[in-house]
Amino acid sequence: MVFLLLAMLPWWGGLVMGEVWSLFESLIIILQAFIFTVLTVVYLGMANMQDH
Repeated sequence: MVFLLLAMLPWWGGLVMGEVWSLFESLIIILQAFIFTVLTVVYLGMANMQDH
């Protein structure tokens, strides 16, 4: 359905939607990298904790 809607857009509409999708994808990539970095740091910090 989305592909049909994109096909009905003028030629510049496809370019705009492509740019919006690229920005959205970049945001997801950055967010995913941040989350996995934080999870790794927390895991390594917990692994190095000493019991009292």
